[in-house]
Amino acid sequence: MIESNVDKFDCVTMDPRMASQDFMIRSANFLLKHPIEAAERAIPNLPTHQPLASLLHHLPTPTSDMNDEGGGDWFITPRHMRIYVDTYLVEAIRVAEATGASSLSKSCWESYFGKAIKRGGRVDNCAVTSKHDTNPNQESLSIIGRIIDDVEAHDVIKRAKLIVAFHPDSATEPCIDLAILLKIPFVVCPCCLYSSSFPDRFLPPGDENGHGGSPDDFGMKKVRQYEDFLDYLQSKHPKIKRDKLKYASKQDTARNIVLYTLPGDYD
Repeated sequence: MIESNVDKFDCVTMDPRMASQDFMIRSANFLLKHPIEAAERAIPNLPTHQPLASLLHHLPTPTSDMNDEGGGDWFITPRHMRIYVDTYLVEAIRVAEATGASSLSKSCWESYFGKAIKRGGRVDNCAVTSKHDTNPNQESLSIIGRIIDDVEAHDVIKRAKLIVAFHPDSATEPCIDLAILLKIPFVVCPCCLYSSSFPDRFLPPGDENGHGGSPDDFGMKKVRQYEDFLDYLQSKHPKIKRDKLKYASKQDTARNIVLYTLPGDYD
């Protein structure tokens, strides 16, 4: 949402859950109505620092009366594709890339996407109104801004220029795989391993920076620790870099290591 309103990017959220922007809108409304408080929260390196306060002057001008509970019609809301980012998505894109513009490619993608949005639509018991619905007369809870057409969905993914994921849980590896497949940069901050759900992950061999396991471990040691997970993900492409985000949680336990590539890393 920040990227859409501050950086003016054409952003698309890919998540089967309903995407609510209410908290962000209420926060922005409050800060805009209380400029003194906003100025205090904009000061970095203080316990009261709120990054959103530093970005207020980049936000669009409100078009309606604001209140702390709403008035967010002046915000640009990213479009939403309610599907899981998983290995099925990556494989569907891989097949589409391999078969080009053939009728087989279109048929395979349409079949995949129809199943994907039905599966995603079951999250939060939200119905989807589209040509794939069993009941086309059933209204969606939030159809505005939704991507429900397979052709549009494929075009959006093909035209993507950057993948960003913060603590994406089980979607962590597919996000990176999709970016590498499309040869576009990504920024991913991994969190949970879900090692029991992904038993086929094995630690890569070590490198000159001390990442990975010993040569004897290659293909033998399963990924069960967070550092191993980072090494495993970083081994997917030689240009993947690692850095640390400058933020801290109240318990100081939030994961803040970020993996990323740059636009020229696929040349």
